[in-house]
Amino acid sequence: MMPTNPGSSADAHGSLLWSISALVILIPYVGSCNFFYTEELPLATVTVEPQSPVFTGETVTLKCVIASHSDWTYNWYKEPSSVPVSVGNTITINVATKFHMGQYWCQGERTDRPTTSQPSEKTTLDVKESPLATVTVEPQSPVFTGETVSLKCVIASLSDWTYKWYKGSSRTPVSEGNTITINGATESHKGQYWCQGERRDRPTSSEPSGKTTLDIKELPLATVTVEPKSPVFTGETVTLKCVIASHSGWIYTWYKGSRRTPVSEGNTFTINRATKSHMGQYWCQGERRDRPTESQPSGKLTLDVKDSLQENSRDEL
Repeated sequence: MMPTNPGSSADAHGSLLWSISALVILIPYVGSCNFFYTEELPLATVTVEPQSPVFTGETVTLKCVIASHSDWTYNWYKEPSSVPVSVGNTITINVATKFHMGQYWCQGERTDRPTTSQPSEKTTLDVKESPLATVTVEPQSPVFTGETVSLKCVIASLSDWTYKWYKGSSRTPVSEGNTITINGATESHKGQYWCQGERRDRPTSSEPSGKTTLDIKELPLATVTVEPKSPVFTGETVTLKCVIASHSGWIYTWYKGSRRTPVSEGNTFTINRATKSHMGQYWCQGERRDRPTESQPSGKLTLDVKDSLQENSRDEL
């Protein structure tokens, strides 16, 4: 058997007695202690509907929520100001603009404890421009009566647009579709046209286009002069001239009666020896390569051919 250390048992016994004595001494003091604990202030949180980014013209709602306690007064702040910009649990911006961009946060106050909440985190409100509608016109204004003109509404970004057309200051659509085609332009089509797009998803509408002025002008008018003036006598030389005052490069075509078959071309129609067969109604019209590609037809000029005095004398003989 190994020899034991006689001092080790005594040391252990002494330590145990010391621990028990210390515990007995501390127990009365533990009973008389007050324990304190801290609780976090209620936290304010912000929700945004619809979620950012918000598009110009949209309605956006920011709501301040504090889950615990009640009777909160909600104050809203916008960086960098420490002065409330609004009071109430909700801010509603009916027509969002770039001015409303920024960082918003809220905090609650109440009469009872806790008298304040923790401030919410800062929520960034990003406001983007809605897509812009633009109008193109073909051919470019001015448009001449009788021409075909097309107005096209273009929205460069996103898809699935429904296009609506307006005229003047009226909010009643005059047409739908990305293109308006006017087949025979008249004075009644004059005015300011603009378009706007709508769609199901956000953004639900585009910015309206600027107003495009459609100017309708009368085609240049052809007129006919005659020399000598009617009546013309048989055997005389008579000259009919077609005049179009505006533009240049005209090709002149002559017609007789109601027929659309040309009887002559050129701005002047000369009859060297008038006969009864030349009697009738003459009119002219101009054509050209550039716009306007044609003139209005002239009025019909009546050429009256009478027997000459010499022929009358022969008849009398």
